[in-house]
Amino acid sequence: MGDRAGQQLGNYRVINLTGRGGFAEVYLAEHIYLKTQVAIKILQTKVENDEDLEGFLKEARTVAHLVHPNIVRVMDFGVDEETPFLVMDYAPNGSLRRQYRRGTQLPLPLVIAYVKHIAAALQYAHDEKLIHRDVKPENMLLGRKNEVLLSDFGIALIAQSSRSHSTQDIVGTVAYMSPEQIQGKPRPASDQYSLGIVVYEWLSGDRPFHGSFPELCTQQIYAPPPPLHEKVPSLPPTVQRVVLTALAKDRTQRFASVQAFATALEQASQARPAVVIAEMPPSPPASVPSLHTPFQQGTPVASAAPIPVGLTPLPSPQDIPITLSGRAEFAQASRPELHTPPTRTGKEALPTPSAPVPVVLPPTEHPHHRRGLSRYKTTLLVVLVLLIIGSAGLIYNTVSTHNPYIKATATATAAPSTYDYDQFVAAHGMMFGFDAAHTHFNPYEQVLSPANVSKMMQAWTYPAVGEISSPVIANGIIYIGSVDKSLYAFDARSGSKLWSFATGDRINSSPAVANGIVYVGSADHSLYALDARSGSKLWSFATGNPIFSSSAVANGVVYVDSTDGKLYAFHLA
Repeated sequence: MGDRAGQQLGNYRVINLTGRGGFAEVYLAEHIYLKTQVAIKILQTKVENDEDLEGFLKEARTVAHLVHPNIVRVMDFGVDEETPFLVMDYAPNGSLRRQYRRGTQLPLPLVIAYVKHIAAALQYAHDEKLIHRDVKPENMLLGRKNEVLLSDFGIALIAQSSRSHSTQDIVGTVAYMSPEQIQGKPRPASDQYSLGIVVYEWLSGDRPFHGSFPELCTQQIYAPPPPLHEKVPSLPPTVQRVVLTALAKDRTQRFASVQAFATALEQASQARPAVVIAEMPPSPPASVPSLHTPFQQGTPVASAAPIPVGLTPLPSPQDIPITLSGRAEFAQASRPELHTPPTRTGKEALPTPSAPVPVVLPPTEHPHHRRGLSRYKTTLLVVLVLLIIGSAGLIYNTVSTHNPYIKATATATAAPSTYDYDQFVAAHGMMFGFDAAHTHFNPYEQVLSPANVSKMMQAWTYPAVGEISSPVIANGIIYIGSVDKSLYAFDARSGSKLWSFATGDRINSSPAVANGIVYVGSADHSLYALDARSGSKLWSFATGNPIFSSSAVANGVVYVDSTDGKLYAFHLA
């Protein structure tokens, strides 16, 4: 597409190019009669027939009807020599991407202010039955008063409806794209996921996923984002929990709305550890020694409870100052009583150093004689109890030392027999103890700790079977799915292959294991149940589309969702 500077589109004279993206070029233009500046977005596509024109006009009308203080307004649209264009408000201060280059970490209060603006715009669009599909810093502009304006609503969809060859079946920027949008099924929750990626980037200075287009798609669908606290140790755990909720792979596990996400994020940023003030008990009599328990550090944090996500009225942009103030301002604003001196009523006079306050002593009381054990009797009773305990320990030690049965039982309990364990594995084909529970039933088990983890070394490897799913370990057997269409089972100790089972297509999901049965979904649309020991097929069920999610088993019910948009539950008839 050539430079259009100096050309005229409708009633607008193009001045100069201001930006170029994946879907369009943006020019600064001026109305030839009103002399007002606007932004003209010229789409990189062609309207070649009436069907294309109708699709473009339908989407353009929808976008043009969006009127919100945090949305760039579409004022006009048209087609020039088969090239569609949109006329929008001009945001002179550029985008947030230009304001904050990649690698820049933003203060949490500033992130909260931006998110409130953007979430308000997205929530309004969702209420109008429109999904943005391309939420990213490049599409967040700063208006004349530095208010945040969300642009490019529906631009990706308009380009797609105009048969753009560059978008194909997936529209949007994959680095910010939700798993369901990558699979061609965007929902309002997809915009929440994209905003979650933006918040992650603002807080840490880096996006959670990197790589080529196929690598990014795979990571967005399957890989969990790296924990935020590893990149920003000072970030409150409640804030990380909110961001990771918005980044849930399953859209049903995210917040109910993008506004609920923004509200939860703000509440999490203001959460502080609870301060427990214990009332002192009444002073005991002078003859009874008082026992005081010192205040213990590590007071439970109030925000450890689930974060409320109830919607609150969103203030107007003028009420939300975009500032770099620290978290101390939040604390002061939320606890005014800590800074307000107590009020006094009447004409009370405050004592001063020059006017000492007289101390009135209470009348002297004669001590009363109390009945109870004398010091001699108490000492005698304590000595008697100690003698009884010591005798019991001596008797137990003598009996256990000379009783071979007790010795054998104690030894067997403390360290299981390697021979017996190997015999059990040979007979039953399963192993125990290779899990995080550290049951110590397995004599070969070694517990890793910060003290010894640096001494780890490679135990074994197995030749590549193609790209594999995350492994699942149960009863000493490792199960993995592979793009070569098979599910594999390996011995956890030796790495030797025990069995494999071939399905009709690749296996991207991790299997689930319960009660000697392995459940795994395949891209051949089917969910399989296999014998955990032999790999023989016990049962299968065909859904309407490929299965990419991992199945779950609880209380005799197997759950799995398919890309046909349905969640399936199976139980015994």
